[in-house]
Amino acid sequence: MKDDDPRLIRTEFSNLESEKWWRSLQIDALIFYGWGDPKYQAIMTAIRAAGIKLIQNLDTVGIYSPYSNFPDWFAASIGLVNRDQSLKGNFRLCARMIRDFFPKIYETKRLAAIDQSDLVFCVSNAARFSICDYASSLGLENITAKARVIPHAVNPVMKFTTQTKTNTVLMVGRWEKADESQKDPRMMLKCLKVFLTSHSTWNAVIVGRGATELDRFCKQWSPELRERLQLLPHLAHDSLVSLCCESKILFCASRFESFHIASGEAVCCGCSVVVAAHPLLRSTEHFTSQSSGTVAIRRDHRSLVQALESEAEAWEHGARNPAQISKNWSSQLHAPNVARAAMKIITDPPAA
Repeated sequence: MKDDDPRLIRTEFSNLESEKWWRSLQIDALIFYGWGDPKYQAIMTAIRAAGIKLIQNLDTVGIYSPYSNFPDWFAASIGLVNRDQSLKGNFRLCARMIRDFFPKIYETKRLAAIDQSDLVFCVSNAARFSICDYASSLGLENITAKARVIPHAVNPVMKFTTQTKTNTVLMVGRWEKADESQKDPRMMLKCLKVFLTSHSTWNAVIVGRGATELDRFCKQWSPELRERLQLLPHLAHDSLVSLCCESKILFCASRFESFHIASGEAVCCGCSVVVAAHPLLRSTEHFTSQSSGTVAIRRDHRSLVQALESEAEAWEHGARNPAQISKNWSSQLHAPNVARAAMKIITDPPAA
């Protein structure tokens, strides 16, 4: 395509299922993003047949099953049902919930596809625990021995400098109509309205594709409140880094996130994170550890506002150190460090 990086390889889909084509690349190992979906079984078979070490990266907050952790499975399933989703989408979700009670229809095939890997990368400790628990509950404990934690990589330009932090709540994401089901902008703005009303020295900034269209949810806001909310389009990292370094709190009101790269970028810039406790948000919740944020006890309006208020108070009382937050997370998340960690795992000999 027109603006492709010259190092990017594009090919016909049929080649991905060809052992000969994979051999022609002369590579030693491959990190494969296929979510363990058995529809990619032929690709994985060709990779292994070509003598290439196969590492699957399961880009998910976890895999929940009624056989492993029924409460989490139920909460995760219900968390995906919402009014913004089409009737067809909700019907498919209900059908999938029923299918989960008959693992031979799909789940055992997915586990077999995951098990074909030499290694399995999970984006967080919570994701690894969930995936291993899921695999064990359906009789494939050996996946646990292959599972490792490798987070998604953050652009190293996202780092804290010496800017003065301002009383700003930042939200970064995709805000177009198609993303409302996941990002839940109504919930986000409802919480912001309450928080800004009671915290007159704070402002809020929403960044991303479709952000400028979110005005439609703020029609009942007073002019004074509306002046303290800034809506910005998608920003390149060179511009976004300054905003992250100036802000104090990154707020995530989403219904679900596999990793939430925006939170990872924020903590690398010395920002703290506010997110709800929920099975579909556990990887994002990880970013609140190491004195880096607050977890709302539930993903509801009142709990999220209380979490924002607690986090603002933590900043006011000196309980947040942006330089230390940035140092802690950059060492784990910056791309060169993630690459080194991945290479160490890939090249280490297997345990005896």
